[in-house]
Amino acid sequence: MPRCSPAPHLCTALAHLCTALAPQDLLRCNTALLEALQPLERADGSSDVVGVIARSFLAVAPFFKLYTAYCQNYELGLKTLSSCRQSSPQLNAFLATQMQLPKCHGLTLESFLIKPIQRLTKYPLFFKDLLREVPTSHASCASLAKAANLVSEVSQS
Repeated sequence: MPRCSPAPHLCTALAHLCTALAPQDLLRCNTALLEALQPLERADGSSDVVGVIARSFLAVAPFFKLYTAYCQNYELGLKTLSSCRQSSPQLNAFLATQMQLPKCHGLTLESFLIKPIQRLTKYPLFFKDLLREVPTSHASCASLAKAANLVSEVSQS
């Protein structure tokens, strides 16, 4: 795998991009959500799937504010990346090589950077559909509605 060795100012700009977007924070948030949802993998039909979903999202909802910061810095991040791409043929070559890796599925870095924003807009739709299907008498309906409201608040901010 070729090494990327862009000019020092580009490394600084890319470091700023990573600091501004803080993708590692979003990764930790989503890892916590995935771990909270793990009981669904083991569900045998007798578990409260709605309750697991509601509790999982309620547990990580306080960290969804990270999405707000990410969205606020997204445009700056794209401009920084574009500037770095224009200034560094080595960076373009490195990113082109990375894009060809099987785990990247041919997606560009820009395609990956938009994923958190797309995810954030899908959560309210998911909860809207789920709430439509869950009877109001369900034991976890109130928790589900609370989780839906929290997710919706973050996606609108």
